[in-house]
Amino acid sequence: MPLPRIATRLFTLATALLSRTIIVTNKSVPVFSDAQLLPNDPEHEDFYCGWDWEEANQDCEYPCPSGLDDECPPLSNGRPRRCIAAAGCFARFKKVYWTGVISLSFDRAAHLSNSAVASVEMDAESGSFITNANLMEDEEMEAFESSFAKYLFGAFEEEIEIDSVRVQEQQYDRPCVAAAYGGIDPTSTSLDMMVRVVGEFIPIGDKDFTDDEFGDEVLKLINYFDPESFVEAIKNEHVYFGATIGISAIEADNVVE
Repeated sequence: MPLPRIATRLFTLATALLSRTIIVTNKSVPVFSDAQLLPNDPEHEDFYCGWDWEEANQDCEYPCPSGLDDECPPLSNGRPRRCIAAAGCFARFKKVYWTGVISLSFDRAAHLSNSAVASVEMDAESGSFITNANLMEDEEMEAFESSFAKYLFGAFEEEIEIDSVRVQEQQYDRPCVAAAYGGIDPTSTSLDMMVRVVGEFIPIGDKDFTDDEFGDEVLKLINYFDPESFVEAIKNEHVYFGATIGISAIEADNVVE
């Protein structure tokens, strides 16, 4: 006997939903659908909140990495959102890159005291002796990288997630960098670091960034937005940075030796 028309429609709808969506509820062991995950993607990174799969996939706004509904804010009308597995958001992440020279300026005498003297060299032109401070070691480098990533993430107001900040090279008082800022001040010293910043975001609607646009925003945040707040934060992060008095940056392409 054929199914009644309404029963047939309900069966077809249920089959279609099960073929594309698994809604994870508050279970200790969530169930996953592999259909929208890349082979090596961490599954927990593709949990997003939504009333249904379509909303989670379209907005990709509220991640819920635990797989629990409790992490999801309700809709504006009070209806609950669910934590959706395999929402298809993780595969949509786009990475953007910036490489440039970031200069941390220190009060010279105080920084030599904080970082210890690394060497004393004679300047070939003036004949005077130049005292150099120690470069960052792993502990100081990690402190800078994590602090700078937090600063950028907060300044971008979650429009872009900072995937990584890596110091690639470091040198004190590079003449080519100092020249861009009017020369070297004898009362200060600058640690010039070649830094690579990687950001990531999900393009939704008008939200999109190229590498150049991302780089322009990073430069604005360092040079103009609120550099004083980062200076205060890094001074309290590690004794090595205790004498920091400023921060500035230029594009890597603008550094000419």
